[in-house]
Amino acid sequence: MQAQPLTWTWEDRYYIRFKVIAWVSTFGGRATQFHQHGTYHITAPRRPNKDEIEWLKDADLSSSVQVPGYGTLQLPTEMSS
Repeated sequence: MQAQPLTWTWEDRYYIRFKVIAWVSTFGGRATQFHQHGTYHITAPRRPNKDEIEWLKDADLSSSVQVPGYGTLQLPTEMSS
């Protein structure tokens, strides 16, 4: 039996949009941006942990984070150049 996905809203202006999309896509989730500056409606199997949140806010597009059960998550090279 598969768990129901969680749905929540982030109203923080400091998340990096490309990273939010990459993180959510890793879990087959979905992110909808309501406003130009950081209000996201997220549907995913779980919320990000502390390290993942730090990565989502890190403006360095070449940074990476270890995601439990997945491995290293990093934006594609062409996005981080």
